[in-house]
Amino acid sequence: MRLFISATWRLDDSSTTIYLAMKDPNTIAIDRVGRLVIPKEIREEAGIEPGMPLQITCREGRIEIEPRRRPIRIVKKGRLQVAESVEAGQPLTRAAVRKTQERG
Repeated sequence: MRLFISATWRLDDSSTTIYLAMKDPNTIAIDRVGRLVIPKEIREEAGIEPGMPLQITCREGRIEIEPRRRPIRIVKKGRLQVAESVEAGQPLTRAAVRKTQERG
């Protein structure tokens, strides 16, 4: 899942905090070093978990945050060609597959 943040930026006169004005009731603040907190409900809906590497891009004035995809390579296993992760990582579990299926 990809998060889209449509932003209107304004600088608060009393501090260096930049506020991200959103149409959603979840308004968040970005601190001086650029950190922001993604609300729990949004993290859960997007499947974002602590420590998960994220990819962030800016396209047409929108900030997009999504889980970083692991690089893969195609290898031959018997008569089949399968995708194999280039990086070491946690093996895919049945629980993770089930959770993804439930999210739809």
